[in-house]
Amino acid sequence: MGKFFWVATGGVVGGVILISAGFRFSPSGTGEVQKSPDGRFTANASNMSVGNWFQGRDRYIKLSVVESATDREVWQIQYWDKLGAKVPDYSIRGKHFINWEQDSSSVTIPISGDRKVTLNLPIS
Repeated sequence: MGKFFWVATGGVVGGVILISAGFRFSPSGTGEVQKSPDGRFTANASNMSVGNWFQGRDRYIKLSVVESATDREVWQIQYWDKLGAKVPDYSIRGKHFINWEQDSSSVTIPISGDRKVTLNLPIS
């Protein structure tokens, strides 16, 4: 077997290792997305997970509000709960967790048990 074979094999094996590490350590998740009543904002609530070196994957909640016209993120919260905590599964279809005020001045999202986060937004 020639030198090219070993160089090519090393490149393929190295590439597979890098791609695997990318999948392991990159965040991934799913959740609910809902526009505000006036359409100016979009709220996102996601159950996320990210790989770590020792315990597999850490789980957390990511909440964000994006201004629709500019795609600018006006709020972002990451809530890292304790292992086994009762957090909502935002991916359940047909169940809505994101609750907007009628005037789009705030959005309330549950994060754990009876705990909720209310984000106040600018009214123009």
